Amino acid sequence: MYYKIGHNIVTEVSGSAYPQAMCLELWDAHSIRSREFANPENLELKFKLSRGSKVTDILTQAAISAIGLLVNQRVKDILEGFNLMQHRYYPVTINSKKTNTQYYWLHLVDNSLITFVDFPNSKFFRTKFAYWEEDITLKSYEDYLTKMGERDFMWDIGSESIKMNKHFDENIDLFVVEPFDRMPYFSKRLWDAFEAENITGLRIERPLLDE
Repeated sequence: MYYKIGHNIVTEVSGSAYPQAMCLELWDAHSIRSREFANPENLELKFKLSRGSKVTDILTQAAISAIGLLVNQRVKDILEGFNLMQHRYYPVTINSKKTNTQYYWLHLVDNSLITFVDFPNSKFFRTKFAYWEEDITLKSYEDYLTKMGERDFMWDIGSESIKMNKHFDENIDLFVVEPFDRMPYFSKRLWDAFEAENITGLRIERPLLDE
C-alpha cells in the first residue's frame, strides 16, 4: 500500500503563512532542476522562517521548482532507514529571529520511473492553462510521448491517480513519478514510522490507485 502525500497547510499545524520558508538565495534555488542532480558545491541554500509560520519537521517553500521536500534532521534520520528512489540531500539553513536551524532539501530524481507506470489502468486528464479540461486515456509511455509531441503551449497532461506495473520495485518506500507528480508517494511502513515519531508538516492526500 502506498499513500500520496501532501503538505499539511492547516493553520494550526503550519501557521498562517505560506510558504513557511522564504528563500534568501533565489539564484541557487532556481538552479536546482527537476530532471538532474545539482552540484552541491555550487549551492548555498538559505531560507528564513516566514512571519506567522510555525516550525514543522517538513516545511513548505516556493523557490525550488524541482521535486523534493524541505526536511529537518529528524526526518533525514528516519528516511535513512528506508529505501528511497534516487535522491540527494542538499544542506539548507533556516534563519529565524532566535536561531539558525539545519534543514535539508531532499531532491528526488529518477527519470526511469515513468516507464513503470501501468498507463491503461491509471487515470489521466488534459489541462488547458493549468486547468482541468477533460479526462483522457493513455495506452503506454509511447502514447504519452506522442500526445505530448502534439500539444501546444496551452495544454498539458496530468494524473488523477497512478498505478505502477508489475516491474516496479515495491521495496521502494518513497518515490515520485515526474512529470505527473509534484509530491511523493510513501509506503505504509514509511508513513507508519512518521506517525510513530509524530513528524509534522505532511498529510495523506489519497492512496495510490489500488491493485
